[in-house]
Amino acid sequence: FDTLEGYGRFAGVQWAFHRDIDALYDDAGLIALLPGLAERRRLGLIAQDLIDLGLSEPLVDTPPVFPSEQSVDAATALGWLYVAEGSNLGAALLRKAAAKLG
Repeated sequence: FDTLEGYGRFAGVQWAFHRDIDALYDDAGLIALLPGLAERRRLGLIAQDLIDLGLSEPLVDTPPVFPSEQSVDAATALGWLYVAEGSNLGAALLRKAAAKLG
């Protein structure tokens, strides 16, 4: 993303992804497997980025992939969390690029 508009589109896609997995960060079984999981939640941070850019949260017409208070298959959930953590690593590089946008 070379512009604030491009970063805004990226943040919107990230928000939609993290909205789908947000309930995983409260799952007791996953927290037992991954201590500190709840502190790795990013949805609120992404929502704040959207606010800072003057954007609204994207309209999503489907329910989250993992609804709150619904049991989850640990293997499936771990796969989604693996992807989320990978995006955290890439985000460090993107933050540097975003800082240059102003």
